[in-house]
Amino acid sequence: MDARYNALFIGKVRKEYGIIDSTNNEMEHLLKVGSCPEGLVITAMEQTAGRGQMGNKWSSEAGKNLTMSLL
Repeated sequence: MDARYNALFIGKVRKEYGIIDSTNNEMEHLLKVGSCPEGLVITAMEQTAGRGQMGNKWSSEAGKNLTMSLL
């Protein structure tokens, strides 16, 4: 197995944002451009167009919710 995909810890690589549309959108973008190691955690203080389960929308006020995506 390629070592890039053998993460020992979730969050070993983390990207933090102040405001972002969606942590899921950012994860999808990073996967497409090939810069997304396994275990990556993307966090944001505030997101404006987040997505939840089954197509639900998720918006958050700054610092009020846990907004993150994990690979």
